[in-house]
Amino acid sequence: MRMANGYLHIHPNVDQDEWVKEFSKYDAGWLHFFQSRNNNEIIRADWDDLNIPARMSTLALAGLPMLQYDNDGHAVAMYSLAKKLDIGLFFTNMQQLKYLLLDTERMKQIRNNVWRQRELFTFDYYADGLIDFFEEVIQYKKSQKQERKWSMVGDE
Repeated sequence: MRMANGYLHIHPNVDQDEWVKEFSKYDAGWLHFFQSRNNNEIIRADWDDLNIPARMSTLALAGLPMLQYDNDGHAVAMYSLAKKLDIGLFFTNMQQLKYLLLDTERMKQIRNNVWRQRELFTFDYYADGLIDFFEEVIQYKKSQKQERKWSMVGDE
């Protein structure tokens, strides 16, 4: 702390039930910061390109804009999602990030976008659709079984 006084913030542990309350005090949250090299060719994508980190949900629930490398022109899952929902800041260097963070109107707009869409990052948002999907699969399997049964009876 003596070496980085005023620049380094060491925070005590925060339990999960306090994450939203604590993180929502911050301006933005970091996602994985890496430069993709897949040139929008999915066959060249690696784990970083395909991963959507769990912290994305935590940051969304806290209403935080998400910071990540500007991987425009590459197939990167978290980049694509954040771009589509307009919930992130994308940059290639810290100087660029500084100017993005200083744009108060844009930061307000992104925060509002995150807050308005944060439900998309919960399991409950998808639960009914998932249940419907499972019920559809079960009904399909039952109908296939019934067709096989009738087919076997007709073959006798």
